[in-house]
Amino acid sequence: MRITLLSTLVLLAAAGCRTAQPIGRGCRGQVLILPGIGGELPNQHRLKRMIDDEVEGVTAQVWDWTDIGFSTPLGDLVDLGRNRRRARTLADELVRWRCENPDCLLYLVATSGGAGIVLFTCEELPEDFQIERVIFISAALSPSVDLSPILLRSRKGLFNYYSRRDVVILGAGTWVFGTTDRRHRASAGMVGFEEPANAALADKLGQLPWDRSMIRLGNLGGHTGGFATDFARKHLLPLFELPSEPSGRASANRP
Repeated sequence: MRITLLSTLVLLAAAGCRTAQPIGRGCRGQVLILPGIGGELPNQHRLKRMIDDEVEGVTAQVWDWTDIGFSTPLGDLVDLGRNRRRARTLADELVRWRCENPDCLLYLVATSGGAGIVLFTCEELPEDFQIERVIFISAALSPSVDLSPILLRSRKGLFNYYSRRDVVILGAGTWVFGTTDRRHRASAGMVGFEEPANAALADKLGQLPWDRSMIRLGNLGGHTGGFATDFARKHLLPLFELPSEPSGRASANRP
């Protein structure tokens, strides 16, 4: 009985303490999609397939940050120290990837708690590391968080989709349990980000609030509405379109 119990605990620990997958080698553009707490879901893989099939020259990958270390949904949200260590792992992977893919344009997409990992990762990246664009869908970050690590490293800035209908998870949920940057309030994925005081950085923050016209696109305004197929095709896929000609080394595309 003791052996069986011990074996079960070992298997459970191994299942919850995995390592992150390597980043794939893109062509002209590479998209990393970071899920929310609890790990990847079918809607993120659907967005990946849409990008692969409908955006020429761009390859997408769901990169599950919750695979790094022991993972529980609540811990993925509230354990700031562990999330910063996960972000350092992603930053190291991105630096290695950039050395192997110097001409590939990089896009980071994150939903819910994954937005915090992207922010923490940008804090760890070298100042001259170049991201083409960052996209947040229902981000579990506080509205007043400092976005400069993202905005300074992204050539086309940050696109943030948010919905005031996301009252259960990004309203009440983050009031009670906190955002990934550990503030107890409604998240930016519900109310939007505050505009940076720096005008140049403010120009690089684009925000799209939910409105009733999006219902016909399958987006009812809930926590996963931003992944609705028709909504994604209209509002998200155009964000990944590449220039008609290769732009040369990504590091040469700084603002």
